[in-house]
Amino acid sequence: MIAVAVVSTFAFIFGGSGAASRASDVLVPFSATSVDGVHCPTVASSRTTPATMPESGFRALARLSRVETAQQLSPPSSAMNSMADAAVVHMPLVARDALMSQLRRAARTSCGLRTVKSAEAAGYYLASPYVDGVGTHWINWSYVDRPFDPARPSMLLFRTAAGVTQLAGFSYWVRSAAPPSGFSGPADHWHRHSGLCFVDGQWVGEEYARSGCRGVWLNGGDLWMLHAWVVPGNENPAGIFAPRSSQLCRPHTPDIDACPGRGRPGT
Repeated sequence: MIAVAVVSTFAFIFGGSGAASRASDVLVPFSATSVDGVHCPTVASSRTTPATMPESGFRALARLSRVETAQQLSPPSSAMNSMADAAVVHMPLVARDALMSQLRRAARTSCGLRTVKSAEAAGYYLASPYVDGVGTHWINWSYVDRPFDPARPSMLLFRTAAGVTQLAGFSYWVRSAAPPSGFSGPADHWHRHSGLCFVDGQWVGEEYARSGCRGVWLNGGDLWMLHAWVVPGNENPAGIFAPRSSQLCRPHTPDIDACPGRGRPGT
């Protein structure tokens, strides 16, 4: 898994590493994670009690299950590394510029979705318990079956600290037969989850057989996911496209693989 961290000063390193350099290429290093020039205004503390998903959300989830299951794709194994590899991404300058434009769009969108109230007003509703390194998932089910758009994630990832729940990142979830084209360049590595079971709109687990799910079941074979830590002020030290963020790991978490260094001394 490769994650990209875009230097906030745009001080990119030109040339190659271990290969012939080309004047039109840049190395995007991973020493910082901020999206240059995007700052969100301060928002008031958000209530933490989620609203019930409206009937339109349940209909969208059921419709996705019918369409997605009908394809009968083989369910994939879940593949999401605990943290991103420390690396750089070699890409053409034009791809770098396109990537930065997309990241700015996403970051600007995040400024209007940072509270529970604003998320629900935009159609996102709580759909999972807290997952260490990722947070809680708030899904707008009507977006999952639409093409990739940096400014329209189908999921929001929230964290709660000191009784305040605020946006930490985006999660793009796109129904597609192949990995979505996604962000410009090679840094966004999409993954899938299989056998997803949702009961009353809430995710209860994965690797379920359809017969074992008493709610809405998703095969997952054509559902591609990408986490993007684009919220100004909530940068991920592991990179913008890292699968998890150590900032969202609770102390003494039992999931040591997801949160290295947080589970027990010496990890």
